[in-house]
Amino acid sequence: MYLQAGANPQGGNFEVDVSIFQSGTVPANAQSLDFKAWNAQGTGPPSVSFDGNSLSPVGLSSGQGPSGQPYTLYGADISAYGGQMGQLKFTDAVGGPGLGGIELDDISFSPNAVPEPSTLALVVMGGMALAARRWRARRS
Repeated sequence: MYLQAGANPQGGNFEVDVSIFQSGTVPANAQSLDFKAWNAQGTGPPSVSFDGNSLSPVGLSSGQGPSGQPYTLYGADISAYGGQMGQLKFTDAVGGPGLGGIELDDISFSPNAVPEPSTLALVVMGGMALAARRWRARRS
């Protein structure tokens, strides 16, 4: 599915957002909402909400589709809505992160939680940043 916000198709001086949505029940065991997205401007995922409540997708990995199209796999915590009925909505907003268009694919619910950075990973990244800073200071 390709979403692209833009000018009012009927002429006018205002721009319009574009959304795709579906009403249904979130599986009771769902911990995350996963989807692949490609953004024409490379600025992040579309706005995602469930029953009017914003979700915060985080990038999990990147890859390339069969046609060679790059994409990012996103995950959003949906655990608070397990078993509830509501509307799942993806929006490409004018002036928002989707400016230029968003392509969506493989939208699914998962029983796996959205991974968060572990303490060890954060410590390692901090150590690497400190080592790089010291290395640069020695070269100056």
